[in-house]
Amino acid sequence: MVVIFRDDFETNDFSAWTSTTGSPIIVTSPVHHGTYAASFNADSTYIIKMIPSTNEIYVRLYVRWDSFTLNQYFIFSQVVDSITLNKLAGPYIFNDGGTIKWGQATFVGGYASSTQRTGATINTWYCIEVYAKASLTDGAAKMWVNGVELTDITQTGVNTIATSFDTIRVGQRESTYAVTNIIDCVDVANNYIGCERRFLPLIRNMNPRFTSRTLQHM
Repeated sequence: MVVIFRDDFETNDFSAWTSTTGSPIIVTSPVHHGTYAASFNADSTYIIKMIPSTNEIYVRLYVRWDSFTLNQYFIFSQVVDSITLNKLAGPYIFNDGGTIKWGQATFVGGYASSTQRTGATINTWYCIEVYAKASLTDGAAKMWVNGVELTDITQTGVNTIATSFDTIRVGQRESTYAVTNIIDCVDVANNYIGCERRFLPLIRNMNPRFTSRTLQHM
């Protein structure tokens, strides 16, 4: 796996990012781990990272938020082609008549809410990963929640119009209600990233011969 970009906000600023929109801030609580995370409290408040143009990418982040409003949603990440402005992958959370649904917004498929996995809790960290592939014939978009792919909203073999993308947006986009969301531990890579291995201390306790270093070399 080649890591294209990584930021856990431990510099206490957005210096690793290309630009900001709105008024995102750095906070010390809550954080997924470390000392700092990024907070977004209004629609069209986000941070932007320009990356080398590519047609295939994975983006993994941790997100939590503080409220749900009936029949409202917000998008917390987007993979974008800066030339056509096509959005190839945009994970969101949606309160659908009282049922909390995960979904993904794409230029080709519009808003697709998963029925495979429903339910989410405010003030709880979730590991979200998306995959985007730009192609006129074989484009694709996938999404994972806590390491589980939501296969019922996977798109493959589609025309994405754009043939590449070069922009990652993280924060709050197209929000339809007042919510504050926190994001931490953003990774961008050319292969599947997966959730962080926070279970390692448990494995080590079960078998004292196993350590984090052991598993990293298996």
